[in-house]
Amino acid sequence: MNQDRMLLRAEGREAQEKLLQSGDGDAALLYAYLALHPACTAAEAAAALKWEEPRAGRARGLLLAYGLASDGSEPPPRGESVYHPAELVAAREGDPGFNGLCNFMEAALGRVLRKGEMEILLGVYETLNLTPDVMVLLISFCREEGMLSARNLEKWAYRWHDQGLTTYASAEAFLEEWRLRNDRYGRILRLFGHERRPSDAERTYMDEWLHRGITLELIRAGYDEMTASIGRFNWAYLNKILLNWAAEGVKTPQQAKARDRRAPAPGQKPESAEHMILRRMNERREAREKLLSARFEELRRLSPEFAENEKELRLCASRAARSQGGERAEAERAREALLQKRTGLLRAYGKPDDWLENKPDCPLCGDRGYIGTQKCECLLRALAQAQS
Repeated sequence: MNQDRMLLRAEGREAQEKLLQSGDGDAALLYAYLALHPACTAAEAAAALKWEEPRAGRARGLLLAYGLASDGSEPPPRGESVYHPAELVAAREGDPGFNGLCNFMEAALGRVLRKGEMEILLGVYETLNLTPDVMVLLISFCREEGMLSARNLEKWAYRWHDQGLTTYASAEAFLEEWRLRNDRYGRILRLFGHERRPSDAERTYMDEWLHRGITLELIRAGYDEMTASIGRFNWAYLNKILLNWAAEGVKTPQQAKARDRRAPAPGQKPESAEHMILRRMNERREAREKLLSARFEELRRLSPEFAENEKELRLCASRAARSQGGERAEAERAREALLQKRTGLLRAYGKPDDWLENKPDCPLCGDRGYIGTQKCECLLRALAQAQS
C-alpha cells in the first residue's frame, strides 16, 4: 500500500455523486476517513480501518479511478540542476554499482545518457537507497511497459520505495504478479477488440472483476448486454452490469441469459429488435464455443502429446505478449512451429486441419454485432430485415 498521502480532488455534491457511481462502500468509507484525517497516509487509513492490503488497494484504486483522489507517490519537484557535471563523473567513475546502472540504462535506451537523465538516476540511487539489482529490475519493468524514460523511472522508483519493494525478492515478486495481471488485462481488452495497454482507471475496473471471480465468459456476456442496451462501449456501464450480476450470484453466461429472459416487470419495455438479434448471435456463438471446447477435450483425452502442445502454446502466447523486438519474433516463430505440430496431430487422428478453428458467420465482428463501438454490417443488415 502506498505510504504517501492520497490527495482528495473532489468535495461536496460532486464527491457524493462520484461515490454513488462507484457503488462501493469501502471506497466511500476510505474517502470519509481521508476527509477527516487529511494529514494521514493511505496506509495509515487502511490500518485504522483494520483492512488488509487487497481490500485497501481496491478502495484506493476506485478513488483514483473516479477522480476522487490523486496519487501522492510522486517525486519532489526538481530544480534547475541537482548535480555539477564533475559530481556525475566522480559518481560514475568511483561507484561501480552506479556505473553498472548507467551502462544498463544506456543499453536499454540504445544511446548515451544525457546529463539530466544521469542526474535523475543518481538522485534516485542516492535518495531512495535502492540497491543496483533492484534498480535493474525497475529499468527492465519500465522498458517492458513501453515507458522507459528517466522521469518515469524516477516516478516508479518512488512508488516502489513507498510500497516497500526495496529488495530483489520483493521487486521480483511484484513483477511476476504484474505480468500475470497484464496477461489477464490483455485477454479482457481483446474481448473488446483492443490491442493496447490499459489505463490506470481501466486496471481498477478489471482488478475488481478479477477479485470477484468474474470469468472472461461472463465479461464477454456483459459486453454483449452493454452493446445491446446502449449501442456503445462504456466502462462504467459494463462495470454496473457485471457487479449487479455478481451481487445476484450470476456466475455463467447461461445464468445471465436466464436472468435476462425473465418476464419484464410492470412498465418495463419489451425486448428490442436489436437486443433480440444480438441475443441470437450470442446463442450461436456459445454453441460453436461449446462444440470447440468438446473437441479440445476429446483430443486431450486421446493424446497426452496434444495436451502438452496446448500447454506450450499458451505459455508461448504469454511470452510473446511480454516480449519486444527480437524476443517477440522468436516467440512467434516458436508458436508457428507448435501450430504446425498441432496440425500433424490432428491429421494423425483423422481430423481436418481446421477442426479446431472457430468459424463465425460474420468474420468481421465474430458474430458480436459490433466492431469496437460501431455496428457491424451483419447487424445493420439484420436490423433492416427486421424492420422490413
